[in-house]
Amino acid sequence: DDSGAPDALMQRSLPPAERSPVAARDEPASTAAFVAIAGWYGVTLLLAWIAWPWLAWLWPALADRGYGVARIAGLAAAAAIAWWATWLGWPLWSRVGLAAVVAAGAIATLALGWRTRRRLGALLREHRADIATVEVLYAALFALGLVLRALDPDLWAPAFGGEKPMDYAYFNSVLAASTFPPTDPWFSGGRMNYYYFGWVLAAVPTKLLGTAAGLAYNLALATWLALTGTAAYALASNVVRPALTVRASRIAGGVALAATVLLGNLDLPRTLAGNVAAAGEAAVATQPAASAVWRAALTRQAERWYWAPSRTVGERSDASFEINEFPAFSFLQGASLPEALIDR
Repeated sequence: DDSGAPDALMQRSLPPAERSPVAARDEPASTAAFVAIAGWYGVTLLLAWIAWPWLAWLWPALADRGYGVARIAGLAAAAAIAWWATWLGWPLWSRVGLAAVVAAGAIATLALGWRTRRRLGALLREHRADIATVEVLYAALFALGLVLRALDPDLWAPAFGGEKPMDYAYFNSVLAASTFPPTDPWFSGGRMNYYYFGWVLAAVPTKLLGTAAGLAYNLALATWLALTGTAAYALASNVVRPALTVRASRIAGGVALAATVLLGNLDLPRTLAGNVAAAGEAAVATQPAASAVWRAALTRQAERWYWAPSRTVGERSDASFEINEFPAFSFLQGASLPEALIDR
């Protein structure tokens, strides 16, 4: 077969239970949202502290010794180990298996911490302000993400729809998988022919805590917002710390955080050009414009204020419908979990 897919993208023969993405999941759903929220925060914090001693050893020149990306490193490591082992046929893609991966990581970190306890203690004392700053920022961004998802928990934009039905099916398929690649829920008997590691990352705390998939999807988006923002803060503050004061480096980190996850791009003036022109026509009309005319001018194609900046290139006359989504748009839209990572 010259197609590049000798198996025609078909999955190997599966037991009947695995053919339904939901039927194979044995983790109970959490019945209390606040317990799930606290659990997600706790799992990411645990993974951060498992990863940080290793990052501090790996990146001794960084001002925060890598704590700003410790959550990302810990989550990615746990997901990658479980994913790779499951792909090889070892049954680690379950609550017990993932708990074993996390426990093994914790034991390894404790062993490293005991061997380097004096140095690690000194690092903790030296960098406690940096660690506290990252934790405050993470908590604030996580809370912001939760508010956004509480305002629109179905992740469905009224005017433009979205990708949740497809994305949610993929997420459930990853949760139910007993091997990788997982089953393609949109192609009976097939394997998933799509980048899916973003769902694997989200599935780690989901399976560990037994969080309901619908709630976990929203918690994952809030988590991605917090992880992206703190990583941007850490990158900027670490880069400028050697040349500037600690306060200046934190200001630089705050600017980077805001520019990455809170602000949009510079396309809003183009989006508002039609409204400005219509308002100008109303202002110079020979007869005073009625309030309805002003309202129509100022709200003309108001949905584009949100949507058009994500199509800055694609809306050019010589373009091919390119999409240039950015983090703030993705978190408002509730983009798919792997796609949200790519937009970062």
